[in-house]
Amino acid sequence: MVLAAAAVVFVIAVAANYGPLQAYHESRARLDQAKTAVAELESEKAALQAELGRLTEAAYLESLAREELTYARPGEDVYIVNTSEGAEVETVESAPAESGDQPGLLERFLSALGGLF
Repeated sequence: MVLAAAAVVFVIAVAANYGPLQAYHESRARLDQAKTAVAELESEKAALQAELGRLTEAAYLESLAREELTYARPGEDVYIVNTSEGAEVETVESAPAESGDQPGLLERFLSALGGLF
């Protein structure tokens, strides 16, 4: 009789704690997922901060402008060669301009605008 009463009390105790124990396991799984997401975001943050540091370097900015915007220095010619894999950009120094050539209106405007900064 005492053994049966102890078994009933044990079953009631297990049933009473099943819900909170299940909630604990679910919360633990959500916490692990959140920690993983935070770690990924921190690594992305570090990569973005490194990129931001490189963006302050003039040489890196110049290489980005040359590659992505197909910019060239004065006196260089830009050739875009289409291939089956995509466009390839090549910058080639051209011969120096004759001294008799006068800069156009746009070139003078851009030069004056650049002098302001």
